[in-house]
Amino acid sequence: MLATNSAHRGTISAKFPFYDDEAADLLAKLLTSKTDASKTQIFHILTQINNTQRQMIKTPYKIKYKKDLMIDLMNGLSDDYRDIILALMETPTKYDTLQLVKAINGTSINESVLIEILCLRTSMELSAIKNEYQIILGNKLENDIATRVSGDLKDILLIVIQKPIIATNDNSSSSTDMEKIKQEVKKILGEKKKIDKTAMKIIVGSLPTYQLNTLTVEYATIAGRQIEQDIEKYFNGPAKKALLALIQYARNSNSYFADLLNSSLKNPSETRDGDLIRLIISRSEIDLATISEAYMKSYKKKLIEDINKECNDFHATLWQLTKNSIQQSSAECLRFLSKPSDWFDENNPQISRKRIVHQIHLANPSGLAEKHLLISLAVNTDKNFGMSRTLD
Repeated sequence: MLATNSAHRGTISAKFPFYDDEAADLLAKLLTSKTDASKTQIFHILTQINNTQRQMIKTPYKIKYKKDLMIDLMNGLSDDYRDIILALMETPTKYDTLQLVKAINGTSINESVLIEILCLRTSMELSAIKNEYQIILGNKLENDIATRVSGDLKDILLIVIQKPIIATNDNSSSSTDMEKIKQEVKKILGEKKKIDKTAMKIIVGSLPTYQLNTLTVEYATIAGRQIEQDIEKYFNGPAKKALLALIQYARNSNSYFADLLNSSLKNPSETRDGDLIRLIISRSEIDLATISEAYMKSYKKKLIEDINKECNDFHATLWQLTKNSIQQSSAECLRFLSKPSDWFDENNPQISRKRIVHQIHLANPSGLAEKHLLISLAVNTDKNFGMSRTLD
């Protein structure tokens, strides 16, 4: 088992209680005001809830206002926010697929996007993406990869698409046939001075992550060098990047994504902005909290601090909200709020509100967004107890 990849934690989870009709009404109201404050509130709403709940808002919005929420969000906010809104409001499958469509069918192939999505999604996720791709374009994803991507990268991507290395269910505790792993290493090394590139592509591109990690250890034992050294020597460009991505992910997925985020932050550009948005939001419900810890370990800096430092205001607002990671002190505050008997006085709601605010200050949240989140949760909690929905 890969201990380094276990116990993944996201930063976004479902919000309870959640009322999709109330969220739809509030978004409709905010979209008509078109102020900076309303934009912040819109993002606050959308980043407090998970993707499933965002999808739930669309139906009552459509029924009550006879309009498409996605279109209204895109039209009601500035162009700078379009990529973020798309990432937030599409389902993960649809969003990944649209990213692939753009990467494959643009003026130039975006190999980085192809590698990240095709190499690092689970078998179930890739199956859904392939179906969605065919629905959108009428073409099979495999066919477009075969005709529009070339060289070693094409071979690697087609191998991964057919046999994803990341199983939908965690099989890391399954037994590994060490004799088979040794044979796979020998196939790559061959009998000649040069490695067998075809064997390298097939084996690295098709072994499950837990077996691939074992293979890298055995490779170093038999060859007397790290497998990355041979990849660096015999492959170049995007093919080298794809193979290294598979190896690094198998070794430590959190560190791999931390490195991708650091690269995005170090090289600000329109392309890198897109990478940052995709990485943050696509991992937010899966493992962004553990990725943030890996980032701190690797770079001795907090991910959220680097994001606030390197990104402009509209990114920083979203990232602070997307962080949404409640520290231990804040968790204590939430436990307090979850027991209304500890703070609610039906004869004096004003005292009750002061108790909530006092508890939030005691929790000392690390950031303004986290403080707002706690206050919002407190306000939602008071809903069932007749309190005002505004805290002093």
